Amino acid sequence: MDTTMPDRGPPLSLWGIWWNAILLLRPAFSRLRTFMWFATAVAGLTVRVELLGVTSIVRALNLRPGLYTKLLDHFHSSGIKLDRLSALWAQIVLQCSQASYGSMAGWSWSGTESKPPSAARKCRP
Repeated sequence: MDTTMPDRGPPLSLWGIWWNAILLLRPAFSRLRTFMWFATAVAGLTVRVELLGVTSIVRALNLRPGLYTKLLDHFHSSGIKLDRLSALWAQIVLQCSQASYGSMAGWSWSGTESKPPSAARKCRP
C-alpha cells in the first residue's frame, strides 16, 4: 500500500482561495470587464476599514480617484445577470456551509444522511 501523499502543488494563499471563490460567480457576468469590476468591488469591500460606500473601496485599494465613476457605473451594468448572481451565491454558500458544518458534526443539514469529512472539499473551486 502506497502511503505517500500526492503532490498537489504549493498551498494557496488566502487571496488565492478568495479568488477561486469569486471565480465561481463568473457565469453571472456576460462580459469579463464587468466581472473584473465586480471582483474589484468585492476586494475593496473585503479590506476596507471605513463604511463610506464606493469611496471607501477606492481608498482601500488605493485606486486613482478617476476610477471612482467607472467603479460606480459598473454597479448598474447590463452585463450583470442579477438573478444568476443571486442563485450562484446562494448555491455556493449552501454547498460550503453544508460541507463544512455538516461533515464536521457528522450530519447533513437535512438530518437524513451522514456526510464524511471529505465532503468539505465540495466547496473548493
